[in-house]
Amino acid sequence: MIIIGSRTGELRLVRYAKNSSGVFGRTSVTTLLTGIYPGSAVDLSPDGTRIAYRAATGGALMVYDLNDRSSTEWLRGPWAWDFVWARGGASLVLLEQYNSNDQRSRLYELRAPGQAIEILNHRRLDAVEVSRLKSDELLLSYNSDDGSAHVGTWRMPTTLADGSTSAGEWIVPSLAGRSAAFKGVFSCDDKYLLYGGAGPSGQQIWLTKTLPSGADVAISKAAANAIPQSWSRCVTAPASSGSALEFRGVP
Repeated sequence: MIIIGSRTGELRLVRYAKNSSGVFGRTSVTTLLTGIYPGSAVDLSPDGTRIAYRAATGGALMVYDLNDRSSTEWLRGPWAWDFVWARGGASLVLLEQYNSNDQRSRLYELRAPGQAIEILNHRRLDAVEVSRLKSDELLLSYNSDDGSAHVGTWRMPTTLADGSTSAGEWIVPSLAGRSAAFKGVFSCDDKYLLYGGAGPSGQQIWLTKTLPSGADVAISKAAANAIPQSWSRCVTAPASSGSALEFRGVP
C-alpha cells in the first residue's frame, strides 16, 4: 500500500495487489482524513499503524492512528519541512525549514508529543530519510559551508549506560559520486542510493549501485526538478516499462 498526501489536502490510502497474471495494479483508494497541508510529506511508521503528516491549520506535525482513526498533535512549530520515523518507530525526527538569514537548519527528535529535543544544527539541511536496516542512522541532504550539495549518513545521539548522551556524528558525509546531490533515498535494503543531481543536459535522477561510494547511473531524463520521492519495496523482476522511472529491478 501507499500513503499519499494529496494536493487537495486529503490523506489517502492506496492499495495494490498482484492479479492472476502477476501484475501489480491498484485495487482501492480510501480517503482517511481531510485537512492536511496540501502536498504535505507523509511517513508511515515501521509497524504500519501510524502516519505522520502536516496539518493545514498552523502546519502542526500530526500523527494519525490507523487503529482508532484519530489524530494527535505532536508539535506546533517549528515548521516541519520534512520528517521521518526513526529508532524503529520509537521517535519522529523533524527537520525545520532553514533560516534564510543564516542558512541554518535544525533537526529535532520527538519521542512523545510535545517533547522536541534538538539533535543537530547544520547549514541548510534539505531532506531527511532513515536507514532501512539501522534505524538510528539518518540519510541527510544538506549544503556544506562552501555551498556545495551533498547526501550523507549521520548517526543519531545515543543514550549510554550511565544515562549520559553521546553526540551524533557523521558516518559518511558524502555518498553520491557527483559534485552536487539532492534528496537522497535508500533502497529498502540500504544497498542502493537514489538522488537528484546535475547531468549533461539538466537535472536527472541518479542511482549509486555500490555504497559507500561507487559509479552512478542516470535513470531518468533531464527535467527542471528531478528528485526521487521514495523506494517502497524490494523487487527482483525485470523492468516492465520503457520508462526509465518505472523499473522493477535495479537497472
